[in-house]
Amino acid sequence: MADYQCPRCNGPVSRGGTGAVSRHFGLVGALIGLAFAGFACGKCGSIPRSEFPDEVRAKMGRNSVFMVVGAIAVFIAAIAVVVALN
Repeated sequence: MADYQCPRCNGPVSRGGTGAVSRHFGLVGALIGLAFAGFACGKCGSIPRSEFPDEVRAKMGRNSVFMVVGAIAVFIAAIAVVVALN
């Protein structure tokens, strides 16, 4: 899941882990946790968003919004399934 390039070494950058959020809240928690997670390069370690170019930061922001919207959609779908089964 390396959508971005490291501004320091041009290596792949990925979002940080979701930690306890995904263990307690499943897919919805994992999506929300990833949406707000930081970014890390395999070689350089943690990289603040401010080091990325403007267009990459904009893409990061859009992808974070899509993850939160996806989490909300999954939550609503789960509620709809529970209501339909009752």
